[in-house]
Amino acid sequence: MRSVADSMVRWLGEGHQCVLARLIDVEGSAPLDPGAMMLVGSDGTVLGSLSGGCVESATVQHALTMLDTGAPYSCFKEVGGEGSDPLLDAGPACGGSMQLLLQTLQPEDRDLLCRFLRAQVEREEAVLVTRVVPGAACPMLVSWLTDAGAVEHLGTLGSEDLDTEMTASAHDFIAAGPGGSAVRRIEWGVGLDIGEDILVHATRRGPLLLAIGADEFSAALADLAVRVGWRVTVVDPRTVFADPARFPKAEVIARWPDEVVAERSRDLGPGDAVCILTHDRRIDVTAIAAALQTGAGYLGAMGSRRTHADRVRRLHEAGLTDADLVRLHSPIGLDIGAATPEETAVAILAEIVAARSGRSGEPLRRTHGPIRSVRTTLVCDDARG
Repeated sequence: MRSVADSMVRWLGEGHQCVLARLIDVEGSAPLDPGAMMLVGSDGTVLGSLSGGCVESATVQHALTMLDTGAPYSCFKEVGGEGSDPLLDAGPACGGSMQLLLQTLQPEDRDLLCRFLRAQVEREEAVLVTRVVPGAACPMLVSWLTDAGAVEHLGTLGSEDLDTEMTASAHDFIAAGPGGSAVRRIEWGVGLDIGEDILVHATRRGPLLLAIGADEFSAALADLAVRVGWRVTVVDPRTVFADPARFPKAEVIARWPDEVVAERSRDLGPGDAVCILTHDRRIDVTAIAAALQTGAGYLGAMGSRRTHADRVRRLHEAGLTDADLVRLHSPIGLDIGAATPEETAVAILAEIVAARSGRSGEPLRRTHGPIRSVRTTLVCDDARG
């Protein structure tokens, strides 16, 4: 989403007439989660995706029809379920059903939508609130959290009371779930008219990946992890390697890893990961020992099986037991025959994703049950969830 959001910001800045289409809700199986966004320009330009290709063509046709009217317009569309729009009737190929919101963007919407998209690009915490007025323009308000924890906002929902309520609830909306994006539909709010809805789209800070060791493997892993939504910090006490120019999308710290891990221990939770990639005996044992004291959900260490055996011996000598080392994924990564740093990065990140989701890492053709995790719809009775 990072690269797509970046492209959307640039494109919106050029002033094109366009429709914003958003995936609001999913029942059953669908390729993308609620929060997926797509822009459709009057010239047929399309940025983003709602379903990985299942309903995009029909959505573009509907958006172009909306733009042809020349009037502010918004509408909900059901796809693949009972009462679905005939134009979008095919629905997701996976067999689920989807709810979409399509709205023609007004000039005043551009700055605040760009502010929200930039939050996604920069992994900031922000909330885009839309007052859905069927058949008319949709006022929008974006709120974001500053480094000091304060809330700032841009735009208006057309009601001072509603603006105040939604801005005051920004912390709650952002906190209500894991990292990434989430959408919730609220059917109540101060100042809402009958038949109107509030749509809350929150973007949260992605999980943290702490890469110990600044080498070609960590560079490849950092690049791939950032692309799929992780925040990456690379740590290496060797200043000749810890060069920020080698890791343009990551934070780089030239200090002893055990000290940094200890300082970041409160920031490392079940969704976060620590990867030891140094091949340096002076670093790996102390870094692993420090990481085992945190709540990081994934801890992996690179090396051959011989290196692993030697490392385990040194960890035992440092006072760690086999029970302590159960959490350690070593040698790191899934067995896919990776040879290059880039292929190794795929193997490592694949194991991290499997560990976070509780999956086996087996080929899908050898497994049974749902391919994707079951989603839950976030519907609230009041503005504070």
